[in-house]
Amino acid sequence: MYSDIVGFTSLSSESQPMEIVSMLNAMFTGFDSIITQHKGYKVETIGDAYMVASGVPEKMKNNHVKEIASIALKMREFLFDYQIPHRPGQHLHCRWGFNTGPVFTGVVGISAPKYCVFGGTVTLASKMEQSGHPDKIQLTLKSYQLLSDRFPQFKCSPRGGVRLNDIGTLLTYWLEGCEDLLRSDRSLPQSDPDETASI
Repeated sequence: MYSDIVGFTSLSSESQPMEIVSMLNAMFTGFDSIITQHKGYKVETIGDAYMVASGVPEKMKNNHVKEIASIALKMREFLFDYQIPHRPGQHLHCRWGFNTGPVFTGVVGISAPKYCVFGGTVTLASKMEQSGHPDKIQLTLKSYQLLSDRFPQFKCSPRGGVRLNDIGTLLTYWLEGCEDLLRSDRSLPQSDPDETASI
């Protein structure tokens, strides 16, 4: 699952460097707390982009799609209450996107080794975020089918066909909410190539 702040470039150009650092630190600290509650794995952060996986490195059968959906919903809820520290009264808006499927994982590098996740599943998850809308969580057909079949408490609505560069037109959905989801408290082995996860 990828998240990205809408309008981050403009906000950065109008803010002091340490204001941006403080803002991202507070935001990502909240996100980190949420993924810990749902056994997610933070793969990386690049600037304002945040990437999290579920189902790797810890396998959890099909529960990974439930956990990644819960993480996305709680992140969105967190931002509804979070105010930009140096702009009281103003809120951040993000796009979220996730996908489910097989991935390759492993530790890469020597001087700064890093657990990485690769494959078409990851690429499509990124495109779900990039083609999304502010404050919306977009998911692929595969994630939607698994979520609706096994965890019907999650409510989705069809977005329709979305044109994606280098892929074509895909049917996608919006994740709207979950009947059972409680409000957030605010408070490295290699996998098999055919391991399934939600990204």
